[in-house]
Amino acid sequence: MDIEKAEYIINYFSHLLNREEQIAIKHTNSCIIRGDDFDKPQIRNIYLKHGWITEDQEILQLLLNGYDNFQIQAAKRILEQNPDKVFLNNCPECGKLARTPLAKQCRFCGHNWHYQVIGKFRLHFSTKITNRGLFLKGEIVEGELSINDSFIDLGFAGINKKVEIKNIESVRKIENNKPINLVGLQINELNEDEIQTIINFGSTLHPINIFKNPSI
Repeated sequence: MDIEKAEYIINYFSHLLNREEQIAIKHTNSCIIRGDDFDKPQIRNIYLKHGWITEDQEILQLLLNGYDNFQIQAAKRILEQNPDKVFLNNCPECGKLARTPLAKQCRFCGHNWHYQVIGKFRLHFSTKITNRGLFLKGEIVEGELSINDSFIDLGFAGINKKVEIKNIESVRKIENNKPINLVGLQINELNEDEIQTIINFGSTLHPINIFKNPSI
């Protein structure tokens, strides 16, 4: 992982930092602001009292190899433990990471993906059906979907593709002995590795946008 991706994860998904990581960041920021002032016992004691800096050796150990290394290690942990809660907003054209999770234009290649969003879909699970392709099964949380020129962006699973929704079917799932009505979105145009990646990904915390005419 590079420092750019690490900073993106820490800046926009800071709620996934653990207590020790949060203290380490606060400690570093305080040291940057006050610098040599901490040589003065009175100032140092005030900052210690308010929890703005720490003398906890376990936390200081996290910073031993530099702040960049700390950010990379913290971001790796977040991504490994919460893969479904971190959205890497990669450009659908060149695959590079956008500046923010909500950005719609690439700062590297200039590609613009301000598509017409017609609905939002929350994925529960995916299954492959022989001779029919992959079905994304979940719930429509906003809008009304149709199979007329509707596309879904597979960036949520790290796949740089926008694929057309070929069919929409009703799906019933039993959960806690109760039936739940879902929908299944049939998609094709995927190789076996991509299909398995989506199946293994599982569910999404954040809804996935459904687009109209994504080539525009």
